[in-house]
Amino acid sequence: MHLLAENAPDNLLGKTFSADCEGLIANANAAGLLRTILKDDGALTSLFNIGPVEECVSAFSLLVSLLQRISDPSDQSSAATEVAEAIGNGERFDPHKRIAMLAALYNLRADGVERCRLLAMIVRLSAASVPQMLMEGQPIGDMMDADSLAKLMDFWSVPVSERRKLYRIAVDGSLEGSQKRKQRLLLLFLESYSGAVSIMEFH
Repeated sequence: MHLLAENAPDNLLGKTFSADCEGLIANANAAGLLRTILKDDGALTSLFNIGPVEECVSAFSLLVSLLQRISDPSDQSSAATEVAEAIGNGERFDPHKRIAMLAALYNLRADGVERCRLLAMIVRLSAASVPQMLMEGQPIGDMMDADSLAKLMDFWSVPVSERRKLYRIAVDGSLEGSQKRKQRLLLLFLESYSGAVSIMEFH
């Protein structure tokens, strides 16, 4: 927390940021501490200014480890969603860092619905900012294989309504020249409504 405060632009950091954080630490209020950092423009800017990407993600991983100290599962999930939204909506920051941070959060969470939503955010952000990450042979791109994605959703027991959103985003994010992959993803999306067509037809 001190590192974020020390390196934050003076005109952005909240005047009571450091004192607020110290009070929350003293009271072992992990949820409050995490939210205070996320809501402070200076602290968030300081986090993204850490470079290169690997060091930035390491600092972020230390920050989100606070989630494990939130005992109430509902509050922990809510805080994780707030983290994802703060990173995902930070359009002025480096998209490579944002994607890597969301991927780190994805790897730390265990709930299937949370992971499905995070994956959807990662795919949407990649498609908009760094489309080459969705190419076959890239970690995120390989996850967008229709068979692999469907198995993953089944393994996590993700409700149809949630996986449908991810399938739609995956279809929209498919790169030009990957028509077969796009067709298979589109079929998954359509199956979420009817279940009448077999993905095997596109093998």
